Amino acid sequence: MATREMQREMATRDKLFKLARPKFDGFADRQSSHESFWGDPAMAVEICSDRRPCRALVTLYAEIGLHRYNLLHRTNFKFLRVEKYNYFIPLPITTYFITFLAIDPAASSHPQTFQTKVGEYVKTTFALSVYIARRLGDDLEEQTYQLALPKWPPENQFYMPDASELQRYDLQLL
Repeated sequence: MATREMQREMATRDKLFKLARPKFDGFADRQSSHESFWGDPAMAVEICSDRRPCRALVTLYAEIGLHRYNLLHRTNFKFLRVEKYNYFIPLPITTYFITFLAIDPAASSHPQTFQTKVGEYVKTTFALSVYIARRLGDDLEEQTYQLALPKWPPENQFYMPDASELQRYDLQLL
């Protein structure tokens, strides 16, 4: 009896795994706190507020994501705060999907919403990778950003920025 039920359960599970999987980019507002229906690791969703502030590590990861966005798009947005973040549980080394606010001081505009995906990696040393750094509402086609590489080696390969350039961008603060 038990083996027949187990066989039926396994057959049902095999059918489910063959179904088309929904596209999930990690930034969803809700995700169950247990193993997902598809057998993937579950994600936890943390909403940050004044009463429940964000972890300092997540704030740093969001600033790194904004730094990547500023470098790729030649902008100078300033980090404000983390709105929410999702992460895989219960893994000690994980990937964070962070939604945060930043402002462009030159334009004195309203805060803009950004998303970044930061992954931790440990083998022999700790390393971070920023896979996504985007402003919410930007065209997703831009995310495969193609940089034009300079001819190698350039004439001035050891360029030293002057003090005004360093003050213009917060590169040294990271």
